[in-house]
Amino acid sequence: APDQVSADEAKAMLAASDGEKKAKDYYASHTPEFNTEEKVHARHILVKFDAKNSDSVKAAQKKADDLLAQLKKGGDFAKLAKENSDDPGSKAKGGELEPFGRGAMVPEFEKAAFSLKPKTLSDLVKSQYGFHIIEVMDKIPKTTTTFDTAKVDIAKKIVAEKKSEATMNDIRDLLKKGDTNAVDKFVQSHGLKWESTGPFPITATTVPKIGANDEFARMSFRLSAKAPLANELVRQGDKAYIMKYKAVSKEAIAAASAKPAGKGKKGAPAAPTKLESPEEIAQNLDYQRSQDA
Repeated sequence: APDQVSADEAKAMLAASDGEKKAKDYYASHTPEFNTEEKVHARHILVKFDAKNSDSVKAAQKKADDLLAQLKKGGDFAKLAKENSDDPGSKAKGGELEPFGRGAMVPEFEKAAFSLKPKTLSDLVKSQYGFHIIEVMDKIPKTTTTFDTAKVDIAKKIVAEKKSEATMNDIRDLLKKGDTNAVDKFVQSHGLKWESTGPFPITATTVPKIGANDEFARMSFRLSAKAPLANELVRQGDKAYIMKYKAVSKEAIAAASAKPAGKGKKGAPAAPTKLESPEEIAQNLDYQRSQDA
């Protein structure tokens, strides 16, 4: 991680013959990281209406006008929002919204919000959702971080990525060799720890503590006490997992070791009675299903 790279390591990277160029290339290709758009921090009260019903529109406008009048006389915005707003997402927070940039809100709301000065109220703003009363709490200006300001942090990211790549290559080599002791030492030396997923069936597409990952489930049933390590890493989003066999449940062993129920196909071989790995168990359960009458 970049926060584990020292400033000295970053400066050494920048001092290398192509270091500054690599940092500038990163800066140029990751523009959003160094530019923040203008944002508005606002709160609002929404009064909904049925656009197809003119009486509903009139009633909503009357209610919104009354609320706006109360606010202009010094009414408590948060209190009135909690009691009257029809926006379930912000009502409980007194109408307060997360800071938002352009393109995040419907055009009418955006235009009004960005045109207001901080600590000021809008008139009624009509949108497809109803009538809004908007108060701008604050405005967050657009900012740009220059390359000179960002280059040390960029260098830390580049160094961290290089270290991460080297680490991934090291563990891949160990997994291919199937050296359990070396993998255990790697895990310990890098401050990692083994965690149990807990039991899951052979039909699982979602693995406990991992999530939906067909590859993880598939590979886990290739492992056994004799060959406990997966020979490759398994990805889940931005994470990579080292897989190691732990145990097979007694229920799975009992189910897979039992003779097939019902009548088997003529001349079919007997089901195995001693199973070594989850994969054998999975295969035998499939075998049993195929032999069931």
